[in-house]
Amino acid sequence: MKIDVNGVTAHVVQKGSGPDVLLLHGWGCSTALFAAVQDALCDVMRVTAIDFPGHGESGRPPEPWGVPEYADWTLALIDRLEIAPCALVAHSFGARVAL
Repeated sequence: MKIDVNGVTAHVVQKGSGPDVLLLHGWGCSTALFAAVQDALCDVMRVTAIDFPGHGESGRPPEPWGVPEYADWTLALIDRLEIAPCALVAHSFGARVAL
């Protein structure tokens, strides 16, 4: 699905039901990185995978962003999807955003 988050289009893939978990990919990657993880967890959890702005099928940020801007955007996305509280699974850049 595509949703607007603070003026940037987000590509979001949600599967399953139950407790929420959010998958955050690394720099230069997309939701495809976590496809197998999402499929493995969706029988027991609602698993949300996103493409960060400027990655995969999400829109570009309006200007170059640093980690704080990606973190703010991700928090807004969590609020918009109403998935808080959620567990996080993150790779590389996604872990920087999560921290």
